[in-house]
Amino acid sequence: LKALRKVVDVDGDAKITYAELFSYAHKRHTEGGDVMGRGMMWLDKDKDGKVTLDEMESGLSLDETMAQDMKDHSAAKFKAADNDKDGLLTEDELVHYFHP
Repeated sequence: LKALRKVVDVDGDAKITYAELFSYAHKRHTEGGDVMGRGMMWLDKDKDGKVTLDEMESGLSLDETMAQDMKDHSAAKFKAADNDKDGLLTEDELVHYFHP
């Protein structure tokens, strides 16, 4: 935590303000592309640069044995993240799936 505080506490006053915390969280979210890039590579089974709902469910191990409400929740998140409504998630849309 001390190492994290040094990164978040920009002005070095040993206190983390809301602004510093928000700034850090926003920076981590917007720089999440590297993490999302790895997620995209892992989920995108056919390597077409987009993730289908089937690829998402397979990658998250949402198979027939999972409760239907979990599959429905995943499908709703997928639909909400699919900004262009093409039934596929790009890397940018994938960010919105995991961080709505």
